[in-house]
Amino acid sequence: MPQRVRWIFRRTLVTLTVLVAACVGGFLVLVLGGGPAWHLRVYQQQIDAGTRAIAAAPTDSGRAAGYVQRGRGYAEIARYRHVMRSVGAAEYVRLYQSAMHDLDAAVRLDPDNVETLNARGLTYFEHNWTAVENKFESGDAVEILLVQAKADFAAVIDRDARNWTALDYRGMTNEKLGDYEAAIDDYTRVSQVDPKLGQLRLADLYCRRGGMWAKDKQYDKAVADLELSISLEANADACECDPYSPLLWTYFEGLGDLDKSWALVQRAQGSRRWLMPELLEKLRAASPQIAR
Repeated sequence: MPQRVRWIFRRTLVTLTVLVAACVGGFLVLVLGGGPAWHLRVYQQQIDAGTRAIAAAPTDSGRAAGYVQRGRGYAEIARYRHVMRSVGAAEYVRLYQSAMHDLDAAVRLDPDNVETLNARGLTYFEHNWTAVENKFESGDAVEILLVQAKADFAAVIDRDARNWTALDYRGMTNEKLGDYEAAIDDYTRVSQVDPKLGQLRLADLYCRRGGMWAKDKQYDKAVADLELSISLEANADACECDPYSPLLWTYFEGLGDLDKSWALVQRAQGSRRWLMPELLEKLRAASPQIAR
């Protein structure tokens, strides 16, 4: 299928217990098996198992693991019901309060455990995503969630400098906070651990930042970022920003450079990359003598 230009943050929400992704207003949770009742039952079983683990654990680290399991269960229910549009404000807040109560307890019991810190940071990050979409909470509260997520991921990195999960999520958190240089640094470090993931993240960041520069009519910066995104040769999918169309818009509509516009069209066609048909039609109409 053709790939539309996507000006959104990818929502690759990898949890410590299950992998469920939401993207471009859609979701994969149903594809992974079962319907809403099945997923809610699985998460409730996770909560119940965490409660039993807390009661049975003979050590602080064991109890912390139980709290993580139960806390993530509450968070998964909150996020899943948000995706399914089946949660009201009061229940949504209650679920996240329960999740954070447990995750805070886990960190107190096992403060140096990177998985515990990652779990709490992930929950802050996911809570921010759902809060932005459902508007149950104030803008200030939403931003604080990102600051808290970043602090947890930073604490993990202090303990394990090559922890790719924390580096990746801190990068995404920095992006959401608008600190692109810090995000680039994090993704560059991700590349040292997982070259493919780091390359994908950097390509996506440069693409979306380039689109922002183009929107602000800072065309030279837009070209630099979008060309860099293309040079990274990451495989774009429907959840990522594709740089070809915004770069064509920048060359054609922004800079009025027909030669570079057509050169980019040839590059896109050679790489079998999609370009916005409406933009191509305008380009052909503006330069019928060289349309191809």
